Amino acid sequence: MNSPEPLTVIAIGPLGTVAGALKMNPNITENSRFIGMHGSIRIGYRGSNSPRGEFNVKRNIEACRAVFQAPWEKTITPLDTCGNIVLSGALLERFVKCDNLVVKSIKENFEIWKKKIVPKLILAKKNETSILFDTVAIYLGFSEELLNFEELKIEITDRGLTQISERGNLVRCATSWKDVQAFKYLLVDRLTN
Repeated sequence: MNSPEPLTVIAIGPLGTVAGALKMNPNITENSRFIGMHGSIRIGYRGSNSPRGEFNVKRNIEACRAVFQAPWEKTITPLDTCGNIVLSGALLERFVKCDNLVVKSIKENFEIWKKKIVPKLILAKKNETSILFDTVAIYLGFSEELLNFEELKIEITDRGLTQISERGNLVRCATSWKDVQAFKYLLVDRLTN
């Protein structure tokens, strides 16, 4: 509340903590904006033509509703733009060959994650990364240049779907890419340099 500049809250998981903060002090919306990796508007996982209940929304539907209903600027990257971000080919090779501390930590954490996940749930194919959902939300914290946005009224159903509806709350949605390849290059450049 005392920050001289408005803050950006970036959420890459279910929204229980953010909803809890809003409940404790609803006025935080006066000096912040929300960016989230949430929902599925027109496209599902890995480019599927049917929207799906996205994990972060389904995991805590009521919290997501509370955050979306709050009176702050809301921007999301739904599966439409974050659900198919994978590195492969030369970009993956460049990442794998890098040995800076940041990349080493990411690779170590990925190996830990991979061992704990039931093998059928691993979203990675051979010779590519798992889906890098969260990287798009982080990107939105400092740039929007590579994405196309729509201001949509989004309603969260009891099944955790994020549907366009007149009963919904106005949310800026990154619904398509201007240049997804440029984003992937930017991502690898920032991690490896």
